[in-house]
Amino acid sequence: MRKLERIYSKSDRIVAKAKFTYWVFAGEVITTLILGGIIACLWIFNLKIEQLVDGSITEVRYLTETNLKWAILGAGGFMLLVTFLHILAIYSKEVILTEDKLVYRAGMLGSEVITLQVYEIVNTRVTQGAFQRLLGIGSVEIIGSGFDSYTIKNIVGPDKFARRIMAQATAMKKRYF
Repeated sequence: MRKLERIYSKSDRIVAKAKFTYWVFAGEVITTLILGGIIACLWIFNLKIEQLVDGSITEVRYLTETNLKWAILGAGGFMLLVTFLHILAIYSKEVILTEDKLVYRAGMLGSEVITLQVYEIVNTRVTQGAFQRLLGIGSVEIIGSGFDSYTIKNIVGPDKFARRIMAQATAMKKRYF
C-alpha cells in the first residue's frame, strides 16, 4: 500500500487510483541501442574512420579496442543511471481520487502534494500521441475553477481515469449544490 492510500484509506473512501506506466522507458532503450550501434560501428570501422581523418595512418591510434570498451562502459553506466532515476521518478508519483478530493503526490525525498476539491473540477482533457494511444497511456489535464490546471503524465488508461474524475465531480456537485 502506498503512502497516500495509507493516509486516506483511514478517513476517506478511495474511489480511484491512477496507475503510472513504465513504457516511458522505451526512450531509454532506443537511446541505448543507438549509442551501442554507434560504438559498434566505430569498433568495426575504426581504421577506416581514422584514415578518413589522416590518410597516412596504417594502424589504429585513437579508436582502439580499449578506448571503445571504456566508451561502452561509460554509455552503459550513463543509461543505467538515467533509467534508475526515471524509475524513482515514476515510483514516487501517486494519484488517488476520494469522494471529495483528488490528491497528487510526487517526490521521493522532498515531496509535493497537491489536493484539489472535486467539486471545483470543471473539465478534464486527455492527451495521447499515436504511440501512446497504441500502448493505452497518456496525460490527463485537470481544469478547474479557482485553481490552475494540473497535468498528470504517463497514466495507464487516461480516458477511464478522466471519466471517473468527471463522474465524481458531477456526483459531488449534485450532492452539495
